[in-house]
Amino acid sequence: LSGTCLDMCPEKERYSRAEKHRLALYEMLVSPEKMEYDVDHRLAVKEYSRSSADQAEPLAHELRPLPVLQMTMDYLIAKIVDRCNKPGENLGDWFNFLWDRMRGIRKDITQQSLCEKGSVDLVEKCARFHIHCTSRLCELDMQDFDQKINDENLTKCLQTLKHMYYDLSVKNIYCPNEAEFRSYDVLLHLNDGEILREVLQLRSEIRDSYEVRSALEFVNTLNSRNYVRFFKLARSNRDYLQCCLLQRYFNQMRNQAFQIMVQAYGPPKKGQMKLFSLINLLGYEDEEEAAIWCYYHGLPLDPQKKTVKFDRTSFIELPEKFPPMRRSSLIENKRTSSVSNCI
Repeated sequence: LSGTCLDMCPEKERYSRAEKHRLALYEMLVSPEKMEYDVDHRLAVKEYSRSSADQAEPLAHELRPLPVLQMTMDYLIAKIVDRCNKPGENLGDWFNFLWDRMRGIRKDITQQSLCEKGSVDLVEKCARFHIHCTSRLCELDMQDFDQKINDENLTKCLQTLKHMYYDLSVKNIYCPNEAEFRSYDVLLHLNDGEILREVLQLRSEIRDSYEVRSALEFVNTLNSRNYVRFFKLARSNRDYLQCCLLQRYFNQMRNQAFQIMVQAYGPPKKGQMKLFSLINLLGYEDEEEAAIWCYYHGLPLDPQKKTVKFDRTSFIELPEKFPPMRRSSLIENKRTSSVSNCI
């Protein structure tokens, strides 16, 4: 089935959603004559519709061919993506709009069985969007941004890419960004013992690429609980999107670090450390964040000396889940261009 729709959104859907008041803010225009919002037919983008058993097969005029899908993605990236840094932007609405419309693009690709470099590029951009959101939106309430749902969509994108890379490789067609996305798959599964076996099955030029090798370094440090090397690598890694994925392991490595340090530095040893030293060891933003972590672990602080005492008797091994925080030094400072350029 090949799509014939030449607009970002089929005409029937545009009128239907306008009538049902299901337009996103990005798709509406203000009509001074009517004094009400109406659909902007140039900017409406096809919604994702969930498949169901009783749903009819899509018609050709409801599906967008590859050039139109590319035009749609270009529009989303050029006009909507960078609005996340606009003062006053509702990030929950921003995320839900882009997530839904990109999911609609992926569905059109699936329904037309598109497997070529152009469709691979579209799915890659969807994956980068979800990776960016992993870090950028981590402080939002769950009603605005659900990290679990974001991870599920990222996983689906990477799984689709695996199948596409394989299907194209059978035809001796290789995609230029495969190593990049194989590295993201590694970083998403650092706690999965099977990931090394999967990497060994990759062809040598991907397995030995800089991107995959740098991701594998984190597998080794995580497995060996080498928190010093983990955060040293994270600090020196200049790849913004890789660092976004690493954020999910920061709390795990810090918890393990405190367990090790309480055993190593606790009585009868002196058992004290400057908060500044913790910043360097565990990648905290500042002394305040380091102090909050010590408090969560039940470790006594000396605010005058700015030190923490590794007291085993008060140590809480598994504190309550630490609230997620955006990281400037380890993540956001690595982004040297606009979000749209990263995606």
